[in-house]
Amino acid sequence: MVIAGSRTPNGVAQIKCDLAQIYPFLADAESFERLKTATWVYLTRQDILGQAISRYRGFKTGFWHSTGGKKTESPDAGYDFEEIRRQVVFITDMMASFERTFASIGVQPLRISYEELTANEGGTLKKIADAMGIEIDNDLTLEASGYSKVASSNTDELRDRFLADFKSALVAGG
Repeated sequence: MVIAGSRTPNGVAQIKCDLAQIYPFLADAESFERLKTATWVYLTRQDILGQAISRYRGFKTGFWHSTGGKKTESPDAGYDFEEIRRQVVFITDMMASFERTFASIGVQPLRISYEELTANEGGTLKKIADAMGIEIDNDLTLEASGYSKVASSNTDELRDRFLADFKSALVAGG
């Protein structure tokens, strides 16, 4: 139903999900066969600490994304070493689980990074479309979705504090 409900006029459908959300489909024989032959796009971030800080900020403030197509400043989330560390562990565990699942079901996903997507939206979206066997305009952007990047003026400060605290924890044996 999810796939059918999101299908475009040219037959393309998509699901954005975490691994736990896809497991029930993989457990169903019919869905498994369909998913095994689907085009998988695996979107990750190269900057895992940046992603962890972003997730931390989202959970802390409830502010996850901006709509209206303009860059928006996120509310201040303060600093919590342990909570940011938990997000790093969550993300790296999730990535390892995706890799094990891809290997176990024989899927070779198209690997796209968030950084690649934001640096070259049109080219990256064209790469995805090519993998799916569909044609799109080369100048397509994400702006049509209505979402835009959420920024925070203290991201570098949070990163610097986390790295300093992490180094101190390593030196102290923690």
